[in-house]
Amino acid sequence: MKALLAPERRPIMATAVVCLLLYSVAGFYLRENNFVTFRVFFNFFSDNAFLGVIALGLTLVIITGGIDLSVGSMAGCASIMAASLITNRGIHPLLAFGIVCLFGATVGLIQGFLIARYQLAPFLITLGGLFFCRGVGLLISREATSITNPLVQKLGSPAINVLGGPIFWPAFIFIVLAVVMAFVLRQTRFGRTLFAIGGNAPSAHLMGLPVNRSLTLAYALSGAFAAIGGIHTAIYTGSGNATAGTGLELD
Repeated sequence: MKALLAPERRPIMATAVVCLLLYSVAGFYLRENNFVTFRVFFNFFSDNAFLGVIALGLTLVIITGGIDLSVGSMAGCASIMAASLITNRGIHPLLAFGIVCLFGATVGLIQGFLIARYQLAPFLITLGGLFFCRGVGLLISREATSITNPLVQKLGSPAINVLGGPIFWPAFIFIVLAVVMAFVLRQTRFGRTLFAIGGNAPSAHLMGLPVNRSLTLAYALSGAFAAIGGIHTAIYTGSGNATAGTGLELD
């Protein structure tokens, strides 16, 4: 019990308690509508898996004391890019997803390089990235593009069933990534370096930590995770839309 209430765990515990209270209150008022079921509980993860994945990447950036405003437009750009590659170009979905993730990581890498190397304001650089990604997405297609590929449809189906509640592939991937990122942040040099940068970047540099490299990598991962979130959106809705993710950076 003491371990759960340790200072470093209080934010996540507070978040869990608030979430549980909201769920309990909703369950009380909607008890006659089968709200309190495992299906509805797991749908909470399935419906918000794209947002969760994007939040994982953005967490890395926020820990360093920065911000990435481009994640929402990156998600929309990634969804329409994936849909266009699969439907219009006939590219295998897995290859298309790889290309989209590489695009997201590249945009994030460029943003991180500019911020780390030239000490530019993250707000301004990523705001430029927001407009760039939205523009690329609209350049690809101004209309939504449906995806009828069998593999994509299969990925949109439940991965496993737990106690009668289906866990869809996007939610399953989000849960796995969340566990991996928790390990990376707490148990690796890269994760501890990010916390040091957020605490005091000049001190971290004087300690010999790879500040610029870690900061650049954090933004690259944020871009890649935003692209994965866009892929999740395309899988979940069965289509890509360049305007998807508008305002998502505020969520």
